Amino acid sequence: MMADALNRRPPSSFRATANSIVSFMFRGIYIVTGPRVGYLIGWQGMGLTLAVLGVLVFMICGLCLLPLLRAVKVLDPRDAVSV
Repeated sequence: MMADALNRRPPSSFRATANSIVSFMFRGIYIVTGPRVGYLIGWQGMGLTLAVLGVLVFMICGLCLLPLLRAVKVLDPRDAVSV
């Protein structure tokens, strides 16, 4: 869904650039977090590491969803698409 949404928004002349930037950001995040996760696994074990990652993902998703929830509250119910 996210890839489809990303590909629909930019003009076709910029689409490949937008996809490359997203890929670059994903790889950059992995380069920064990968060694830290590996260190935490070696230090505390897989169970604690997965618990920490789960809490972090939950918090990040919650923070990212706040603006979306505010925007949905503002929408007029008559604008909703019925399925």
